[in-house]
Amino acid sequence: MIIRYHDLETYYLNRRLELLQRLDSYAEQALYEEDFDENSLAPAIEMLKREYADVIDPENLCQTLKKIYPDELFGIESRKRSYN
Repeated sequence: MIIRYHDLETYYLNRRLELLQRLDSYAEQALYEEDFDENSLAPAIEMLKREYADVIDPENLCQTLKKIYPDELFGIESRKRSYN
């Protein structure tokens, strides 16, 4: 049953959304604050890289999701096998 992986997938997708929201807030801060110093964000960005390493970019997110699903339930190959 596929649905048993739903909670874990939801967790990782929500983490990805959290990361994007935090990055967007930093970008907005950089855009609108006249005295913004990008070096002041360096520690925060490093922390985000560590804290969200499993979802830092689409490739990492995909690899993380692959870990929670058995091979036969993940990806195009599983659909090809089910049609044959």
